[in-house]
Amino acid sequence: MQDFPSLPEGPLGILAFSASFSLFGMSFALAANIIRMRWIEAIWSFVPLFLIGLAMFLGGRSPQLHSIGTLVAVAILMRNAVMFKGLARWASWVAAAACTNAIAVALWLF
Repeated sequence: MQDFPSLPEGPLGILAFSASFSLFGMSFALAANIIRMRWIEAIWSFVPLFLIGLAMFLGGRSPQLHSIGTLVAVAILMRNAVMFKGLARWASWVAAAACTNAIAVALWLF
């Protein structure tokens, strides 16, 4: 059986857990929209995942673009949480809440 690394302790662990839970929620919303064949909503589900990935890439290179990409991703997550239907809506709400928590902890830490 494979051992998984544990989360860091303290606020950094909360940040890692919240960010991971947010990515899980975004991926779940994307999968739910693809399964239901809601293609336009699936594209809207993919956009925040792409922006968060881009923001992670830009984190050390351009902090300003990192912040802008993250805020735009959260705005689209909020839009998705209001506009989607069914499981994708709830997954978007969870992702938006977890992402907002991760941002708040990151602002507190850094």
